[in-house]
Amino acid sequence: MRRSSEGTSGSSTFFAKALSPYYPSRSDNILKVGVELSPDIAAFSDVEVFDKLPQLIEVNQNEAIDVIQKELCNRWDLASMEDYALKYTVRSTAYLTEQNRRELVNGDILNLTFSPAKLSDIFLLWLTSSNIEDQTRAVTHLSSIVSDSFFSAEFIRKGGLHTLMDLIENNTFNDMPLSQLLFTFQGVISWSEKGWELPSENLLIQISGIVVGRTKYEHPRVLSVAMSILEDIINSSSRAALIRQEVPFESLVRHLENSDSIVQQNVLLLMNAMFSKSVPPMRFQIGKLLYSSPVRNALTNNILRNNVGPELAHQLHVLQQLMLNLLDVKARTPVLPGTTHEEQLHEFCKVISEKLGNSFSPSSTRKSVLPNSLYGQKLGFKHPNDLIEDFQSPPGLLALHCILYFHKVHFEASFKIILENAHRTDGRGCPYVQTCTALVSTLMEVLHIGELPSDQSEVYYEMLFTEEHPFEEMFCRCAVLLNKTWKEMRATSADDVSKVIAVVKEQITRSLLKAPRTFQDFDKQLKMHNYPEISEFWERERSMKEENDFQTPQIQ
Repeated sequence: MRRSSEGTSGSSTFFAKALSPYYPSRSDNILKVGVELSPDIAAFSDVEVFDKLPQLIEVNQNEAIDVIQKELCNRWDLASMEDYALKYTVRSTAYLTEQNRRELVNGDILNLTFSPAKLSDIFLLWLTSSNIEDQTRAVTHLSSIVSDSFFSAEFIRKGGLHTLMDLIENNTFNDMPLSQLLFTFQGVISWSEKGWELPSENLLIQISGIVVGRTKYEHPRVLSVAMSILEDIINSSSRAALIRQEVPFESLVRHLENSDSIVQQNVLLLMNAMFSKSVPPMRFQIGKLLYSSPVRNALTNNILRNNVGPELAHQLHVLQQLMLNLLDVKARTPVLPGTTHEEQLHEFCKVISEKLGNSFSPSSTRKSVLPNSLYGQKLGFKHPNDLIEDFQSPPGLLALHCILYFHKVHFEASFKIILENAHRTDGRGCPYVQTCTALVSTLMEVLHIGELPSDQSEVYYEMLFTEEHPFEEMFCRCAVLLNKTWKEMRATSADDVSKVIAVVKEQITRSLLKAPRTFQDFDKQLKMHNYPEISEFWERERSMKEENDFQTPQIQ
């Protein structure tokens, strides 16, 4: 085979010999890896490691790992070959086992270190020592290795889990060593067959006491690990009932004021677990507490005012979704005849009809009430002769609740909309009840009410944590927007409701994308995203799509 350089004077010619088809190639089962003797060995024994040079070895994947370890021990003159094992160092720090050895690749670097059995013996010796320094040293090392299932299984087999539980019950540690002990305990028990069914009731009560404040432990790391343990139990164990009994939900509120971000994150994690796993009556009690002023102040003044990291943002997303989902029950409850809800509806209509009657005959000295057949039409009911038909589920009772809230809390704004449309004689009146009902459905869709929290989402709306009735307040502002958009679009009849609602949904969605921190900020965003702006955007979007479609090559 000949290759020459063209266009270069005096260039040399390069001749390459073809490879022989019989050229021996290395088997795919033979890997070249580097191995070092772990410096940690010196911390656990009197073995000298400084004079043991790294080795470059060939690993035959068909050969038992014990054989490879024996060869290395011979090279480094290490006695008791069974005390050693290989660990990964590049992509993980797991022990090399027969189960994961296929993850080994050419060029990897391994550590030869003490085996799980040997380390377990060392740690158990330290843990059962009367010397607190040895015990502290043990939990420090253990906390960095318990994620390895190979080690933890051996540690459990040798009785390590029971030793850890004894240390916790005996109040052996405090502060950082206690946090490491609790972390190790949580990590090891996750690999045990019995899991959280194993610890005694007294031990779980003791850990609960850390969170509720019955103990003296207020170290942030101790609190955060204790909360993480309780969250594990709530989510995965029959012992959850004991935790709910020992840890009242309201006892967690004080931790929202903790300045440590890990404590904040873990208390929200625990709150979300208790909230989501509660039965409906308790869930509504928790919701009432979460919407109360002390909790909202703790969230807005302490957590939301700081930089919110991804994990904390996710927990806020979960919390807000669980809170909003409480409204789904009302949305799926129809207004039934003969109920207090029907009475409230008729009372609302009566009050409005009286005021509308007076507005139609201002010179009258007595209250003038519009006939029943008329006020249903003036208020924009879809079924003016059977009003409760407008409040079937969904959005059912939630729609009525929002209309009554608007009437009670923002009467002037709500009556202004009703009066303005009732007086119109050009046929362009906005059907108040129909549009309000459609708006509630739209808000439920935008806020994903009735859906489970996302496993990954970090989306939450700070403004919804600032009010006792955030959904209702959002509805009131959007109802004003809807009436304004109705006029801007020159809508004329109930047939136009869906068109107007589509624009309003876009206005709301765009406003929320700006992450308004308060409802005042939300109001400003709604005003900015008016109908002309939305219409112009849609026109640009349509033009771009048509242009792209025009440039698409013809299908042959």
